[in-house]
Amino acid sequence: MNILRWSVKALFVLALVGAVAGCGRTVDPHAAWRGVVTQVSTYPSLLEGRYDGQLAVSNLVVFGDHGLGTFDGLDGEMVVRDGVVYRITPDQVASVVSPDTTTPFAQVTWFTPDEVYNVMAMDQNQFLKTMNWKHPDDGRIRAIRITGHFKELHLRSVPRQSKPYLSLDKVVLEHEAQYTLTNVTGTLIGFYAPAAAGTILPRGFHLHFLSTDATTGGHVYDFTLSAARIELSTAPELRVLLPTLPAEK
Repeated sequence: MNILRWSVKALFVLALVGAVAGCGRTVDPHAAWRGVVTQVSTYPSLLEGRYDGQLAVSNLVVFGDHGLGTFDGLDGEMVVRDGVVYRITPDQVASVVSPDTTTPFAQVTWFTPDEVYNVMAMDQNQFLKTMNWKHPDDGRIRAIRITGHFKELHLRSVPRQSKPYLSLDKVVLEHEAQYTLTNVTGTLIGFYAPAAAGTILPRGFHLHFLSTDATTGGHVYDFTLSAARIELSTAPELRVLLPTLPAEK
C-alpha cells in the first residue's frame, strides 16, 4: 500500500512538472538579483583601511557576473567578467582566483544591456562628456561594459597590505604601481554611481580593465580607445552587505 501510495505521488509530480514544462515556462535562477547592484561593504569603510575579507568570491558570483573590487588585504584589483573572478597584481599579471578567496569590497550585478552604442576613436574626457549628455544623473546606478581596441590605458594596481593597515589614500600614495598599456584589446568593466548614493560607493564612473586574453589589466585612471562597443545596464536598486567591524572597547 505504501509503495502504491508513493508511486501515485511520483506520477502526480512528474505530470505536474510535465505540465509546467509544456507551458514553456523557464525558471531564472538569478531573477531575484536582476536590476540589483550588490556591494560588499561600504566605500568609506574601504577608505579607512578595513581590508579584511568579508565574503568569498564563490558567494559573490551568486549576485552577479559583472563587477569589480579588491581582495583580502587589498591584494590587487578585481575584475568579474562573465562570472569569472580575476585578480590583477602590481606586476600587471591577471589570473583567476580560487573560490575561497575573500573580498573586503566589491560590486557585482547580473549584466543585461539596456542600451548599446558602437563608437570610434574617443578619449576618456570625450567619453565622460558623452555619457553625461546621453545619461544625465537620474538617481540610478548604471553598470557599464566597454569592449574594443584601446590605443592607450593608464592603469594601476596595489600590493597586498599588512596590518596595521594604512588608509587607502596612503596606500595609493606610497605603494601603488602605475603602468601604461598600448594597442590592446579588452574590456572596461564597472559602474556609474549617482549623487543620490552619497559616499556609500565610489562617485561617478569606476572602471577596471581586463585584456581579451585575460592576462593583464588594472584599475583605470585614463584611456583612449580606437573603436569599441559601449553597453549600459540600469540598476534601480542597490543592496549593501555591511562590513563586520571590530567591537568597540
